[in-house]
Amino acid sequence: AEETPRNVSFCGHVIHGEDLFEIEDSSKDERFHDNPLVVNQPNVVFYAGQPLNSPEGFTLGTLCVIDQSPGKLTDSQKENLRLLAEQVVALLEFRKRNQQLRDRNNQIRKMSLELDDLRAKNFEARRLASLGTMAGGLAHEVNNPLGVIQLLAVQLKAAVDKPSPDRDTIRDN
Repeated sequence: AEETPRNVSFCGHVIHGEDLFEIEDSSKDERFHDNPLVVNQPNVVFYAGQPLNSPEGFTLGTLCVIDQSPGKLTDSQKENLRLLAEQVVALLEFRKRNQQLRDRNNQIRKMSLELDDLRAKNFEARRLASLGTMAGGLAHEVNNPLGVIQLLAVQLKAAVDKPSPDRDTIRDN
């Protein structure tokens, strides 16, 4: 069985405790003798479970050993089960931190791309500003001669429009 309902699970008892939970013969234990996991497949007779406690104090699950025959763990086996449970928690914590580092690395990559984009836009803005300054200088250079030409045109028009004594008299020769 890969998973069982909590109301018939052995692990449910482990989760609420802090230490190893061991049942030597579930068929003789009042809590489990009529349990579907005992009387049907997988026919759990022996059960030992160690809680998987996070460093923050949360119980993440259990590491358990089951058998279809009665049994009892030795002190060495109990210690090994406890050590294995600590290793499982350590590996889960490692995976969690690794995922956090991957997430942070992805954030850094995203920020780096945004920074590259900002740099490109800043470069383009400086290039356009430089072109604007050059265009302003060219406009100044073009406007100066145009101003002189315009002034000369006004003076020439004024001279043409000005009455002249020579124009008013007709000479007969």
